[in-house]
Amino acid sequence: MCLLVGLFVNRFGKIHTFDCNSKWFAPKPFEDKLYQTLRIKAWNDRVTKLIPESFSLKIHSLDEIIQNMCVSEIVHEIIVVLSLAPILLAIPFGELAVFLITFAVKALLECIFVILQQYNRPKLFKLNKKT
Repeated sequence: MCLLVGLFVNRFGKIHTFDCNSKWFAPKPFEDKLYQTLRIKAWNDRVTKLIPESFSLKIHSLDEIIQNMCVSEIVHEIIVVLSLAPILLAIPFGELAVFLITFAVKALLECIFVILQQYNRPKLFKLNKKT
C-alpha cells in the first residue's frame, strides 16, 4: 500500500505540482513548541530517507527539493489515513486491540516523516529566498 501511494502521488506531482506556499504546507503556530518537545533537532539527521537522491542538492534545485518535500508529506499523510483501513478487519477477525496497536504504530511512524518535512521545509524556503 505504501509503495502504491508513493507511486501515485509522485506521478500526480509530476503532472500537477503542489503549491508549497499554500496554507496546507504553511508552518502552524504550535509547531515550534512541538519541535522543541520532540527534540527534533537532535534526531533530524538520523532518520533515513527512502529515496535520498530526491533531496540532494547535487541533483535538484532548492525549488525541486521543496516540491519533493511537499510530495513526500502528502504521501505520508495519505498513508496515515489509509492505515486505518485494517481496523475494518477487526470486524470479521476480532482482536480489535491488535488492529488498533498496529494502526497506532504505523501512524506514529508515518507522522515522524510528516513532521520532518514540516520542520525542514521552512528552512529551505529561507535559504531559497537568500539565493
